[in-house]
Amino acid sequence: MRILKLFGQRGRITIPQPMREKLGWQAGDLLAFQEKGGAVIITREYAQAPTGRTPAAKDALLRLVLLLIGGEGNA
Repeated sequence: MRILKLFGQRGRITIPQPMREKLGWQAGDLLAFQEKGGAVIITREYAQAPTGRTPAAKDALLRLVLLLIGGEGNA
C-alpha cells in the first residue's frame, strides 16, 4: 500500500487511516521511530507497565518515553 501525504508546516504528518486499520494501530499505542538509509521506520512497541501503576503514573511514563525519543510529550 502506498499513500502520498504532504509534510505539514509544523513538522507533523498523520498516518493514513487505511494503514492504521491494517496494522491494528489505535490511539494510545506507543510508536518508535528509527531512521535507516534515508527512510523513517515506524513500529508499534509493546511496553508493559509493572502492575499496580495508576493511570496517571502510566501517562507520566509515556510522556517521559516520548520526550526521550524526541516526541513532544503531548500524550
